[in-house]
Amino acid sequence: MRDAIESAYRKWLTGMGFTERPGQLQMMRAITQALQRTGTEPPLIAIEAPPGTGKTIAYLHAVIPLARALGKHVVLSTSTITLQEQLTQKDLPSLREHSGLDFDWALVKGRRRYLCNARFMRITGAEERSDTAPQADLDLGQSRPAADTRARYLAMHTALDNGAWDGDRDHWPLAEAVSDRDWLAVTSGSAECLGHRCGHFSRCCLYAARQQAGEVLCRVTNHDMVLADLRLGGGVLLPPPEQTLYVFDEAHRLGEKLCAAMTCQVSWDASKKWLDSCGDYLGRCAAQQLANCPVDPGLMRELTGVDTRISRLRHHLSELRDLCASQLSGGQQMTVMEEIDPQLAALASHTADDYRNLFTLLSSVRDACGAAVAQTTDDSSVIEQRYRNLGNLMEGAEEAQQLWQRYAEPDESDQPPWARWLQRDSSATLRVSAAPVQGGQLLRDQLWSRCVGAVLSSATLTALGRFDLLCNQTSLPTDSAFEISAQVFDHRQAASLHIPQQGFDPRKPARHDREVADLLSRVLPQQSGGSLVLFASRRQLSDVLELLPTPLRDEILVQGEGVSRSQLLQQHRQAVDDGQASTLFGLTSFAEGVDLPGNYCQLLVIAKLPFAPPDDPLGQTLARWIEREGGRAFEELTLPEVSRRMVQACGRLLRTTSDSGRIVCLDVRLHSSNYGSRLLDALPPYRRATLEELL
Repeated sequence: MRDAIESAYRKWLTGMGFTERPGQLQMMRAITQALQRTGTEPPLIAIEAPPGTGKTIAYLHAVIPLARALGKHVVLSTSTITLQEQLTQKDLPSLREHSGLDFDWALVKGRRRYLCNARFMRITGAEERSDTAPQADLDLGQSRPAADTRARYLAMHTALDNGAWDGDRDHWPLAEAVSDRDWLAVTSGSAECLGHRCGHFSRCCLYAARQQAGEVLCRVTNHDMVLADLRLGGGVLLPPPEQTLYVFDEAHRLGEKLCAAMTCQVSWDASKKWLDSCGDYLGRCAAQQLANCPVDPGLMRELTGVDTRISRLRHHLSELRDLCASQLSGGQQMTVMEEIDPQLAALASHTADDYRNLFTLLSSVRDACGAAVAQTTDDSSVIEQRYRNLGNLMEGAEEAQQLWQRYAEPDESDQPPWARWLQRDSSATLRVSAAPVQGGQLLRDQLWSRCVGAVLSSATLTALGRFDLLCNQTSLPTDSAFEISAQVFDHRQAASLHIPQQGFDPRKPARHDREVADLLSRVLPQQSGGSLVLFASRRQLSDVLELLPTPLRDEILVQGEGVSRSQLLQQHRQAVDDGQASTLFGLTSFAEGVDLPGNYCQLLVIAKLPFAPPDDPLGQTLARWIEREGGRAFEELTLPEVSRRMVQACGRLLRTTSDSGRIVCLDVRLHSSNYGSRLLDALPPYRRATLEELL
């Protein structure tokens, strides 16, 4: 197998006119050896590959021939659309054309990326409705779109009709002109979908895409889709784990994605609105006899008595609101709960039961509507819409039930805890949230123990030179294979790292802001190409920007000021291509996944060390748990996370072997603290320099 893989690699090199990269060969051999290991079931490997390795081509050459030989599927999972597009539009086509490997692939996206024909036709009025159709068949919470939105919808409708568009949001030529709100209005969740019973199934955009994926060897998707499939038991949205080799690119994001996927949150305003909608809708359904939909008499009695359930739930929510508000006394904006108050736990338990019972009722009524759709020969649009609306309500009931259940039950003693926190947002709305501090149990139970094999790859899998943080966040077994590919760049020759010897202490925010602004006002005007300045908070970005001289401030491109990320990067690249200097001000999301090779980034400034915000609920809860278990949170959690973020941020500078430039970290703690040297040692071996050498 190794000989066949390397033969395909050399054919690809010849066809592309490239020369062999030692890092690619090392990575291919490590993956091939790991996935063919015996004695470890299933075989897993985590491999860190620095920028410039060409890791995508390496893992594709290793995994695809092996999957074909075993007769298994491949799932290629990323965390960004950019990398998915690179795989489907560049890497996979070039591999098939030049390597001699015969395989096919498909891009698998989530349901919300596709237009729902049924909702689309109804919201635009393109589907005729009977004059006697009851009000209950309208989409819940929907109103007729504004004139400009309606015009956009009609353009989409025309494109669908003539086959110029397939209903995929990413394929709509003016996708960025469609707001998230307008797009969400014409999509549907899984609980709303009638599947093959839908009157629009023959033209369903989602199922057409899923059918096109068919039995292809490779499915390209994202981490969210993989996690959603695993939460359903695996093999529902993607091939079963037992028949699949997985590749997780950008695998350092897996832990974060896990926690986000399992986070529950409710607000009082939204809860009240949902409860009013649910009671009103079920009441109208009962009064209209479910539009002549036959149901069990017992179910109809439950439906007609729903007011009692709604009243009880409304009473429990009112008591919970008062109790939670009392926990946020003294003008607090947030409190992270270390222990659950017994009174709160009891009320939460009753509320969770209320939502669970209401969910069961909604599910039973929806099932009755679904059965009626399958049996009727008349126009079933009214019943279909009831089915969708009930599914929409079920999703709200399920999330609320899960949230309050987390406040009703104590954490398991042998598992990492859940973070629970209360907060008021800018509009004074009270929100209640819960999230696991580590969600790796899902991967351990549903994936690592079941899959054919898995590859985890990224430029930043290690933290302080170790894989411990990755293993803790993803429950990756410690007997997995671990590999670090050799560095590609000559960092010492290509880049210098400038750090202050004094001043620049972020623990004195106002002074630090002035020092950062002063240095930038002297350095940025000297630049002839692109510069990227990274801030850890929106507050500091805004304050530093305000302190800059007006002419300089007006020339800076700022993340989040009404322009999308892709548009901002395009403006930056165009300015540099035109021979102008250009500076980007970005937050932590610009510290990864941003590719600015050559002149696009010659100066990288990191305003301060990327410690997590002190009010981060997950970080606070996990740190307390580590300390209670006898560990040291700063050593095991805080410092490794800072190290990984620093490596990720510094990786924005050198993207190709011909790149060069300067990195500046304006945080004196790299020089003065007892941990600063450890953070510096974990970075690539840039030439160390002072700020004076920069000016």
